[in-house]
Amino acid sequence: MNESKYNAHWKTKILSDLGSFQRGKSRHRPRNDKSLFENGHFPLVQTGEIKDANLYITSHNATYNSFGLKQSKLWPKNTLCITIAANIAETALLGYPMCFPDSVVGFIANPKESSELFMHYVFTYIRKAIQSSASGSIQDNINIDYLTRLKFKIPAKSYQDGIVKTLSQIDSKIEINNQINAELEAMAKLLFDYWFVQFDFPFDFNQGKPDANGRPYKSSGGKMVYNKQLKREIPEGWDDGTLSDIANIIMGQSPPGNTYNENQNGIVFFQGSTDFGIRYPSIRQYTTHPSRIAPEDSILLSVRAPVGTLNQALCECCIGRGLAAINEKSGSNSYLWSQMTYFKQVFDYRNSVGTTFGSITKDDLFSLKVVLPSKDAINHFKSIVDSFHQKIKVNSIENQKLSELRDWLLPLLMNGQVTFGKVKEELGQVAKEGVAYKKDKESIDTLFENINFDYEVAVVQLLTERRFGFTYGKKYTHKMFSNIELLNTMPKLKELVFEEKGWGMFSKAIAKTIDAQCFVYQYQLDNGTKVLKVKSSAFKEVLDWTNQKENKEFVEQVNAMLDLYEKPLINKDMDRIELFNTVLKCIKVLETDSLQSIRNKMAQWPMEEGGYRSKAEKFNENETLYMIGFIKNEILNEFSK
Repeated sequence: MNESKYNAHWKTKILSDLGSFQRGKSRHRPRNDKSLFENGHFPLVQTGEIKDANLYITSHNATYNSFGLKQSKLWPKNTLCITIAANIAETALLGYPMCFPDSVVGFIANPKESSELFMHYVFTYIRKAIQSSASGSIQDNINIDYLTRLKFKIPAKSYQDGIVKTLSQIDSKIEINNQINAELEAMAKLLFDYWFVQFDFPFDFNQGKPDANGRPYKSSGGKMVYNKQLKREIPEGWDDGTLSDIANIIMGQSPPGNTYNENQNGIVFFQGSTDFGIRYPSIRQYTTHPSRIAPEDSILLSVRAPVGTLNQALCECCIGRGLAAINEKSGSNSYLWSQMTYFKQVFDYRNSVGTTFGSITKDDLFSLKVVLPSKDAINHFKSIVDSFHQKIKVNSIENQKLSELRDWLLPLLMNGQVTFGKVKEELGQVAKEGVAYKKDKESIDTLFENINFDYEVAVVQLLTERRFGFTYGKKYTHKMFSNIELLNTMPKLKELVFEEKGWGMFSKAIAKTIDAQCFVYQYQLDNGTKVLKVKSSAFKEVLDWTNQKENKEFVEQVNAMLDLYEKPLINKDMDRIELFNTVLKCIKVLETDSLQSIRNKMAQWPMEEGGYRSKAEKFNENETLYMIGFIKNEILNEFSK
């Protein structure tokens, strides 16, 4: 598959010589049986998620429970996943242990022969050939025997490592941009939800209008009025309307089929959502006879299955009957993007409960009901998030250029045509841009150390809600700071003094910060639970703090702790976070991980709630043992690096 005059000295091997291939497991039928997933803790990744990943799979949408795990298998971090059905020959590496079904093959390299990353790039190189060989069957697929028998010219291990280093540097830069974009998207969504779904936009009650330094409208007693059309309460002075009131909408129309080409003749053409990416579509097809034109930056909406999928046009383009182009009637599309993202959640929900629909008509789209906020509220929102969207666009354009460079280098490296000296010349310009990538990475990932606790408390809520989609109450915040303080030596956090309370560790300084409500406030959910949220008026100021380089260590510790809370043993559960906090404190105080010593300490730790008399009574011996192992094997090692 990669023979050339440049690599005649490389050995021809079958791929199974480089490591072991094993098919994933999902023996139970039906595969979507709810009994496999209820209260699940073990991550499950599917073929679509593998296809969408850049290099590593860093998120999952489903989790098996213990019953689900018994009929599957938990694969280790860095396993290469190879899809063999539906999206065939797509590959990505596991970012953490996960299960996958029998439509995926796992590859673990023999370290003396190869690596999972090298095999990833091998499959990237031969993907189109594999897909062509499988095309035409009733359902395009391949099997594990097919994979293991594939022959390939394999260079020496040192040369493989050079290929991996070269290409993975490019992919890492792409991944950094993707992470920055995802975080900016999450910030914009969080602000939209605060202001236009929960109606907690900042409002100056003295002046009677939105203001950056105002208080959250609804939570502060702002007047709400029931709207019959929307069937809900909205802020006084706001109105109801339809999507066509705030947006210009162009329904796609396909040009003649004989005008399509992939030779860059004519204008860029998108028939439907086939070429959609994370935010912007890949340019593949053109037409010389355009029918309906979407301006640059138009929001592209899929109006056929999958209905509601969104992308944005990087350039002027022609759209076919599978798409609609939507633009705000005034100004940028940043508010409208968030509104359409909200509609997508509605479409996804309808599909999840069985009300699947294959398309949305022009009349359906034009008549979608929306809240019509005040112009001041919308303009203030745009003044914050417009810069987010501009940065996302810049990063996405950079990613396209980097992808083109990687795809150009890949065949040259795989057939031995290019030496690494020549590669460095080609990467010269990219290396010069590396400073910008590093700066972006630091600006998104760094937070505060030498600041007051008002900012730190706010950032904990902001990062938690951005990561989990929800946040917790006061006790969670105390536990977060206690866990970070126990696991590192940051001077600022050493100023905190913690006491043992029945529900966990408690700090008077953190309690005082929360009660002062400088940047956070308590929000009561429909079920009566009170959680902490960042005030809308403080959102931009807190976000600005996240861009300061000198605060790197704190944000890394918060993000690392959130990583731990997402692991299967804890799974974002407050009781498990409490057990983690308890056992970690015991290990640190006792300076031992002895189960008996820790259980004795827990027996002397009185409880104040839940009907339990002590921590040992609330958490049994097995739960404690599992948590000790978790902390020993993952936590202490990770935080001591």
